[in-house]
Amino acid sequence: MSDPPRLDEIYEALIANNHLFDNPSTPGMCRPVNIDKIYVETKIKYSPNQQSEESSSTYGMLSGARILGVDAIKENKKLIVRGKPGSGKTTFLRHLSSCRKVFLDINRLPVLVRLKDFSHNIRQSGSSAPTSQLTLEDYIQDILRIKGIERVTTEKIVNDGMALFLLDGVDEMARVDVDKVVSFTRKFNHNRFVISCRSASIPLDLTEFVEVQITDFDHKQAKEFLKNFIGANPLLTEANGSGRIPSEAIAQIHHLITQMEERRENYLTGAKQRRREEWIEKFVQTPLLLTMLCEVIMSSNQVPLGLLDLYDKSVELLLSQWDNDRNITRAAPVRFLPESRRDFLSKIAYELHSREQATISKEEIQSIVEPGLL
Repeated sequence: MSDPPRLDEIYEALIANNHLFDNPSTPGMCRPVNIDKIYVETKIKYSPNQQSEESSSTYGMLSGARILGVDAIKENKKLIVRGKPGSGKTTFLRHLSSCRKVFLDINRLPVLVRLKDFSHNIRQSGSSAPTSQLTLEDYIQDILRIKGIERVTTEKIVNDGMALFLLDGVDEMARVDVDKVVSFTRKFNHNRFVISCRSASIPLDLTEFVEVQITDFDHKQAKEFLKNFIGANPLLTEANGSGRIPSEAIAQIHHLITQMEERRENYLTGAKQRRREEWIEKFVQTPLLLTMLCEVIMSSNQVPLGLLDLYDKSVELLLSQWDNDRNITRAAPVRFLPESRRDFLSKIAYELHSREQATISKEEIQSIVEPGLL
């Protein structure tokens, strides 16, 4: 019998080669920011009627208290992490893939899998039917092979239950492919699993999994995220970078957090001021909204009037300044201006939503948009 793989050596090699994660960035509009530099500890609540595998989480179970997400990972071998869009599900799984403390505590090799990419690969294999021959096991073998792990080593790790599978975005898969994930978790159920999924999304036939919900940012998390964001973003540390006024942007963002704290301490303000402060509360509920808010303020030195205004300004920023900020020149038709792009993307978004798809092919796009536009 061969000796078991040295997980610590494999893990350290992956870390050294930056292979556990691919230097992910925020979807910020001005300049990419490394997620690890702005990450704030994820907090979760157990879903009702859940049973943890370890007694140490009993308090969190019974009281509905917020606990650290990493603690739930340590206490449960199989976990479904649900959350609203932009709540940080993908960021949390990426953090787990590179968190040395988690690796040392549970002694399992983290394997991060973007399920949307897996589902796309099934489509690429030439079949849209659920009987496509590509399995999640095959796909993971390919992922680890590219990262330098031999097939025999991967098989040993998986068969001996030495992996922590981080399966991200089951709701972003084609519905016909979800059963492949369920089958994989049952076939290799002696491994550890974390599956991320949107809150109001598909039910999963995984009764042995414990469900948790990522909670909204509290004021402390929002302040920490803000501090990290400012420290990690070059535009806020350069002197008047790219024509912006960083000092004014920083002042605006800090003022929002101060207003949140004052609102908690003194709610006896005018109705107009309360409405504005309630918008602020909504702005800072999720990492994505807070990132969008910071980017809009950095661009305009103005605080959006509400969520709709935030979305509108964010789309405008993406369409008008994304290429400019990155010195990108595209060979696009002259008529494909920002205002045309908005209509174009709206049609694509509508079709994706109507078809319950996460991806769309170039051929499908060409059948939707105005002839000759692409």
